[in-house]
Formats: sequence, structure tokens, C-alpha cells
Amino acid sequence: MDKKQYVLRRAAGVYWLLDINQLGVPYKPPLRMNEMGAEIWRMLEQGNNRNQIVNLMSMEYDADIELVEQDVNEFLLQLEQYGVGKVQ
Repeated sequence: MDKKQYVLRRAAGVYWLLDINQLGVPYKPPLRMNEMGAEIWRMLEQGNNRNQIVNLMSMEYDADIELVEQDVNEFLLQLEQYGVGKVQ
């Protein structure tokens, strides 16, 4: 996963992940995400892996680890489908 290829921005109260290395043809629109998605992205930028993110978010929000794991996995799948790459 090349995180340097992507930039997280906030506009109009929404977070957007932009592919800054795209050539434009075909155009790859920004990936819209909510606050949690943005938080997960920041954790990835800091070098955290899937398990670390799940544990950190479960502790931070005092949430069931299985539910957090499911949400994190769904978001990471979205990133993979967007073209960011697979997160371990």
C-alpha cells in the first residue's frame, strides 16, 4: 500500500481520499468517507496494521471487539476496492 499516493482532505463536512498520482483518464473520483473512516486512514498512515487498529478503536470507543473488527474489515475492503491495496 502506497499511502503517499493518497491524501485525506475534508471539504463541506465530509472526508475525501484523493489519488494524487492518477493520470485522469479514466478519472478516479475521490473516495468519500465518514469520521471513522478518516480515523482508520490516519492510523494506517501512522503504520498501524489491521489488528492494531481494531484493538485501538475497541479501547477508544469501549466497543465490542468483534463489531469493531467487522467495521474495520468492511472499510479496509472499500479501500482495497478503491485501489489503495491490501492492508495486513
